[in-house]
Amino acid sequence: MGDLAAPPVLQRGTRRRLCIHRAQEEGKIRQRREQESDSEGREERRELARRGHQDPVQASPPCSVAD
Repeated sequence: MGDLAAPPVLQRGTRRRLCIHRAQEEGKIRQRREQESDSEGREERRELARRGHQDPVQASPPCSVAD
């Protein structure tokens, strides 16, 4: 009954803080997963750059506004 006795504003604020905290934690986990999966690709790109090749995405010419 302690939670129900608390003012609604406090409950809302606490719930929002928990949601924000949970979103931050999920974001950190997602970032860590992306870094782990991306580290292999990054190693390949670094090796290609060492040999003088460019990343295909970077090598393509930028889109002009006139097109």
